[in-house]
Amino acid sequence: MNTHELAAYLDENSTILANFKTKVIAYLEDKNEQRQPAKRYNDAQIRRQSEKYVAQFIDNIQAQIERAIPSQHHTPEAWMTYFDNHNLLEELELAVAETEFGAEE
Repeated sequence: MNTHELAAYLDENSTILANFKTKVIAYLEDKNEQRQPAKRYNDAQIRRQSEKYVAQFIDNIQAQIERAIPSQHHTPEAWMTYFDNHNLLEELELAVAETEFGAEE
């Protein structure tokens, strides 16, 4: 399953990506407010930055699942079975809900 297929699967079967993007945008907007007024990003720049965060999030999920599934079973069906057998959608929903950006600042 490539990143586009994974993103489509997550979008169709959960609110993981929507929730993650909402949190990222809130974080980026808060961070942007702390910038000097003349150096603040516009909405398009924030949207592009948020899309980069989401893409990296999907890449990380894909890389972790690829390591967990034997290479001869890298089919969309095997991925969906892995998601179901490991309650991965629920785990990701919980992880995103607990995610806090900028907590280390």
